[in-house]
Amino acid sequence: MELKNIQLRQFGKQFKLTRFLLIALIALLFTQIGCSANENKKFNVFLEKFNLIELPIDLASLDRDKAISTDDYALFLNLDSIEWQKKDEFYYFTIARFNLGEFIGLFFQRVYESKDSQNYKIENVLCVFDKKGNLISSLIVGGSYLIEDSEVNISGDFKTDLTLKINRDEFFKEGDEKNETEYYKINSNTGQIIKK
Repeated sequence: MELKNIQLRQFGKQFKLTRFLLIALIALLFTQIGCSANENKKFNVFLEKFNLIELPIDLASLDRDKAISTDDYALFLNLDSIEWQKKDEFYYFTIARFNLGEFIGLFFQRVYESKDSQNYKIENVLCVFDKKGNLISSLIVGGSYLIEDSEVNISGDFKTDLTLKINRDEFFKEGDEKNETEYYKINSNTGQIIKK
């Protein structure tokens, strides 16, 4: 009889421990779901700052719209933070967004101006995100630079078949010029921007 009582007490302790672990697991699961939903909500609020456009589009026709906070930049667009955080003056702006089926495309602009006004860098960047707000790929699709002895202009076109034509023209003080054209495509299955 005493053995049976010991076994019942041990079973009761195991049952309480199992029940506690089960409750803790369920609480953790709901916390994770809540955090994920909150992050998705933040991304959706961020998306609403961008005007919705339809393709095709001449990338030069796009202009910046609203300022992007450094917090939003750090959370969603922090592509190469080390370079941009070392700049004297830097700003970020919305340009536009568009739907890509299972993915979302955004254009944004980042601007760097040196304190002495001798150098500047303006980049229009295309980013592809999944619906949860995870950055999949990005590409500089427009802008201009004036850095030391050269000026660079980048422009292009974006077609409805998700192909991009990017022109890069570089002008040097000596009068030399360098022109390049590159072609890219957004893979509609993965969201990756691939050089053709």
